[in-house]
Amino acid sequence: MRNRIARRIGGSLLAVGFTLSVIMTALPQPAAQAVGGWQRSMLVYHSDSRSSAAWQRHLMRFNADGSFNGQWLFDAAVLTSRFINGKDPMYDKLNGTDIQQLLDVTFADASALASAAASLVAQFGPPPAKIQTAITVPWFNPNVHDLQLPGLSPLDMANPTDRLVAASWYLDQINSRAQAANWQHLELYGAYYHREDASDAWGDPSFLQGFNAAAHNRGLKTVWVPYYDAPQVWNGAGLGFDVTNVQPRYSFLSALDGGEVNGGRLYGAGYKAAGLGQAIEYELRGRGGSQTENWIAHQYLTGLHPSPTSHAVVGFRF
Repeated sequence: MRNRIARRIGGSLLAVGFTLSVIMTALPQPAAQAVGGWQRSMLVYHSDSRSSAAWQRHLMRFNADGSFNGQWLFDAAVLTSRFINGKDPMYDKLNGTDIQQLLDVTFADASALASAAASLVAQFGPPPAKIQTAITVPWFNPNVHDLQLPGLSPLDMANPTDRLVAASWYLDQINSRAQAANWQHLELYGAYYHREDASDAWGDPSFLQGFNAAAHNRGLKTVWVPYYDAPQVWNGAGLGFDVTNVQPRYSFLSALDGGEVNGGRLYGAGYKAAGLGQAIEYELRGRGGSQTENWIAHQYLTGLHPSPTSHAVVGFRF
C-alpha cells in the first residue's frame, strides 16, 4: 500500500521534507508520451487526520523552516483509500453504501486538495497547468450477488454484464461529481483501478478490458499499479490501461527486509518494463536514511535507465 509521489529526474533529485520512502520507476519514451502531463505525480491514501497544511505541503516544496518556496511539486494526483467502513476496496465485498462512501471520501479529498492549491495560488501564482487528478475505483467482488446502486436494479457481480454495469455507473459518478465540483486548479484525468492484480479466477482480464473501454468512451484515462508477481502484470496495455506502473513488492526485497537486490536483476526488470511501455518501481521504506538504502537507490537509478530513450522517475511516499 503506497502513498507516493513520482518525479521525473532532470539532473538531480528533488528533496521534500515529508517523504517516508522512495519508489523508482522507468518509463520508455512511448509510454512517457502517452502519460502526457504525468511527469511528476503523487498517490495519496485517505487519512482523516490530514490537515489543510499537510495538503499544501503535498503540493509545494518547502524549506527547513516550513516556509514554502513557490516551487510546485506535482502535475498529477491519484486519490484513493486503503479502507472504507473497515473494508479493503481491493479485496473485500463492498455493498452499495460502501461504494458511495468511497466516492464521498475520495471527492472530499479532492476538494481538500483543490482548496490547498487555491491557497498556494493566492500566494505564489498558479501551477504551470491544472493538476491532473485520478479517482479510485474499487474491485467489484464477484461474491457480491445483490449490489444495490442508486437508480439501478440489484446487480449480481458474478454476472459479467452486471459487473460492467456497476463499473460504468461508478465511472459516470466520477465524471458527474468532478463536473459538479468545478475545480479551479485540478482537472479530472480519469480512474485509478485499485485492485493490484487481474485474476483469471474472477474473470478480471475480460472485465478490465470492458472497464477500460467504458472509461475511454467517457473521456477518462486509467491507471493501474499491479505488484510484480500479479496475474497479467506485464499486460497493462492489453487490458487497456493508459498507465501501468509495476511495484516490485516482495519480489525485490532489500537487505532491510532480509533479501537481496543486485544490479543485474534491476537492469533486467528495467529492460522488460521499457520494452513493454510500462513502468517499474522500487520502494525504500526507511526514508533513505541508511547507507544500504542509499546504495540501492543509486543502483536503481542506474538499473532503470536501460536506454537513451527511457526516462528515470523517482517517487516518494508520504
